[in-house]
Amino acid sequence: MRAEVGSGDFQKPPEGLTIGRCYRVIDLGTQEKKYKGNVDYCRQLLVHFELPMHMIDVETDEGVKRMPMSASKKYRLSFNAKAALRKDMEAWYGKKFNDKDIEAAGGFDPSKILGRPGQILIEHNGDYANIEGLMPLAQGQTCPDQFNESFIFDLDEFDPAKWEQLSQKMQQWIAKSPEAQEVLKAHYGNTQSQQQQSEAPQQPSIDDGFDDIPF
Repeated sequence: MRAEVGSGDFQKPPEGLTIGRCYRVIDLGTQEKKYKGNVDYCRQLLVHFELPMHMIDVETDEGVKRMPMSASKKYRLSFNAKAALRKDMEAWYGKKFNDKDIEAAGGFDPSKILGRPGQILIEHNGDYANIEGLMPLAQGQTCPDQFNESFIFDLDEFDPAKWEQLSQKMQQWIAKSPEAQEVLKAHYGNTQSQQQQSEAPQQPSIDDGFDDIPF
């Protein structure tokens, strides 16, 4: 999965600028997108950030744990100059990217942003807390150590163990895509039965590194 230049009760985190760290990237496959009566289909990416300045008590199998709130943003998996993903990555990294360098690297690599900290602008819209902007940490600013283990799910490199770590709701969302239907049929034979499996325990792999460019 690479983007090419041509291509329980929910608690909302407070509005405003805060510190966060990317810990989870999910390939949603090609999904339907409706906007002002028009229907489009595009490959989508869901990026999650933990927000360690905003902690809550979370019930786990091991009892109540103090954990950071989280926020996520969905992107069209495109890294052309006008794409929202490209604009947010350039703002987050504090630099403009060169098309030739991106093309030479084979496109944007979502795994490179795992573990990367930054400043995140949160705005509320009804029941939702939207990520409206990403920025580098200010000079002298630090982000607390990562709480959640880093996790990436990529349909192009399908891993059944990672698929089973996704919630049933997330599996059903992803399974609407033709990419997921193809790999699920290849691995399980019956896509429908796999969609209905119970949520598996979360045991994602760890990857705390990040680079100066996400490709």
